[in-house]
Amino acid sequence: MSDHELDLPYVAIIPYNVQIDESITDSCKLYYGQIVGLGKKSGYMWATDEQLAQMKGVSIRTIERWNNQLEHSGHIRRETSNIPS
Repeated sequence: MSDHELDLPYVAIIPYNVQIDESITDSCKLYYGQIVGLGKKSGYMWATDEQLAQMKGVSIRTIERWNNQLEHSGHIRRETSNIPS
């Protein structure tokens, strides 16, 4: 697997409280299902914003916006790290 490929989940689970949350966009709700699936094995999701943007076919700015929506609505908690390459 290259640095930009992710082991994508087979199924995206989106809890009802996320589905009905009007403070986040529908696209963000689908994104939530994918990031939860990516973190299912360890409870953490280690993908970069760049990898997530590539996976979704959107800009890094869109990923940042979705992350902020999910964090501000209480659906995720983020801890970020800068890992030297």
